[in-house]
Amino acid sequence: MTIKKCLNCGKSTERIQPYCSECEYMTQKDAYKRLKCSRSTYLRIVASGKLHPRRIGVSKLLVLRAEVDTILG
Repeated sequence: MTIKKCLNCGKSTERIQPYCSECEYMTQKDAYKRLKCSRSTYLRIVASGKLHPRRIGVSKLLVLRAEVDTILG
């Protein structure tokens, strides 16, 4: 397997994904800040099916960083 650099933090990773396991997910707040949109616009993007937040634990929703990057282009 080829060792790659994480696109977010630069650490070496052997994963197929472009991010290391620590950077693979981001919080919803980080996602809408990265998208440079309001929280309500972010929620509309989620409702349209372009982003798929995953529930971790009882109250935490995380988004794949790769999905946010695809929206950014």
